[in-house]
Amino acid sequence: MVDLSIIVAGAAGQGMQTISAILAKALTRQGYYVHCSHDLMSRIRGGHNVTAVRISDRPVGAPAERANILVALDRDSIDLHAGDMVPDGVMVFDDKYKIQNEKLNLFPVPLEQLAAEHGRDKRMANAVACGAVFSLMSYDVDPLADTLGDIFSAKGDPVVEANIRAARAGYGFAEREFRGVCPYCTLHEQRAQPQRLLLLTGSEAIAYGALVSGVRFLSAYPMSPATAVMEYLAARQREVGGLLVEQAEDEIAAVNMAIGAAVAGARAMTCTSGGGFALMAEGLSLAGMTEVPLVVYVAQRPGPATGFPTRTEQGDLLFALHAGHGEFARAILCPGDAAEAVDAMARAFNLADRYQTPVIVLGDQQLGDCHWTVDTLDAGRVPIDRGKLRDTWDRSQGEYRRYQLSPDGVSPRLVPGKTGQVQYWDSDEHSEEGHITESADVRRQMVAKRLHKMKGLAAEALSPAVHDRGDDVALVGFGSSKHAVREAADALAGRGVKASAVHFAQAYPLHPDTAGLLGESLKVVVVEQNATGQFARLLHSETGIRPHGSILRFDGRPLTAQYIVDQYVALG
Repeated sequence: MVDLSIIVAGAAGQGMQTISAILAKALTRQGYYVHCSHDLMSRIRGGHNVTAVRISDRPVGAPAERANILVALDRDSIDLHAGDMVPDGVMVFDDKYKIQNEKLNLFPVPLEQLAAEHGRDKRMANAVACGAVFSLMSYDVDPLADTLGDIFSAKGDPVVEANIRAARAGYGFAEREFRGVCPYCTLHEQRAQPQRLLLLTGSEAIAYGALVSGVRFLSAYPMSPATAVMEYLAARQREVGGLLVEQAEDEIAAVNMAIGAAVAGARAMTCTSGGGFALMAEGLSLAGMTEVPLVVYVAQRPGPATGFPTRTEQGDLLFALHAGHGEFARAILCPGDAAEAVDAMARAFNLADRYQTPVIVLGDQQLGDCHWTVDTLDAGRVPIDRGKLRDTWDRSQGEYRRYQLSPDGVSPRLVPGKTGQVQYWDSDEHSEEGHITESADVRRQMVAKRLHKMKGLAAEALSPAVHDRGDDVALVGFGSSKHAVREAADALAGRGVKASAVHFAQAYPLHPDTAGLLGESLKVVVVEQNATGQFARLLHSETGIRPHGSILRFDGRPLTAQYIVDQYVALG
């Protein structure tokens, strides 16, 4: 089995993300599953940043606790991450640093010197480092050269050729000079069967899922880590007929623009993070009252206020559940990886259209910024269901009433201007026709109508996915904790604990059988990235299940299997 972790560390601007992207793409093309996570400070230059690339012959979706190979691009990284490596780990660093560590395989490489000699630019030290790593893994250099050609093709042939020369120089140096024992040099002997795999970030998956679901309008104000979704769609406006991406002046304008586009019949969405979503709360209520199918992608990051803007957390779940004044139906989806992100967007647009209500897709920095390996995506498999939206009207049914009472709480919806029927959309309480009313009876009817949609949403709720069912303990997680929780359950099983991993890709409403499913375990332990156990509280309020305990992480760093196992043991 192949399971290899490479850490690339240094100051912002030194090319950590370039190295990780090169390694990840090259090995994905060779049929390996790759997960690439980023630990970045909120600054353009300097500071300390880390990228971790995990490579396996089976699907992976979480960083490892310890690294096999460290590429240290500055002196600080050597000291900071020596303790993050396995005992026989290999540390690659520039030979201008004089290091001693008897527990590690130290491999000084003249990174900048080789870059200057062979690439004519010392900034190509990252290509030299990639070549050295490929040599340590005893993997052929040609796939690396091909990947460099693709990554730098937009910069012209001279830049491509210089990077390839630098990479080959690093590869050759490692072949000649590495004197230690690298226990990771069997990668080529366990080569995965060639398969068509894609490497994409969670943000790209969210945007792609929206595209294949028929999105035609996105309005947003830039706020990391959601900005990448807007950038992806904006870059493809010319390729996709009828798609409009609008950068609004603020989040209030963004949500209202999306509502207006949805009223006009377009599939519309907005994307933001916690602070921006706070500004959208009134607009969310507007969508609830006017019964507009609105999709909102919320990429969580640690708060309050600006918090840790470049790190990860799951602290906005209950905010998403209760955002907006008044009571109205909503659904909250929380995909666990890039593949689920595509499916979540398709599901969000369909639910929003079918029930004419807001649907929130809840992600986070870990989901959005990480690179994930997924099987080839088939755009044709995404179903599109516009619910009761029509561009014709049977006049035998009489005058059209936008908020007509119906058994399922969902009224007929027409595309404005196509039927000759007058439409009224009102943010005040209104009658079936859409006229403002102060009637207590109508108020009761309309509130009940809007809330009745929850029955349909609950009936369609996704069932939690169970991995390796064990009746000693159920480790429960939602969203991006999916793969770390699964690995932790496997690790506990290796210790004799019959553990299962239960993943919720939908946080609200919960599937009707949730209580029965979790009731089969002696203990329920909820794993989440916040300080107050928000999903555990939601689980208890919706099902009556009181978890045995919670495993919480709220330092901005991603969950790992080892962290979960250690915390579980501490729970007792």
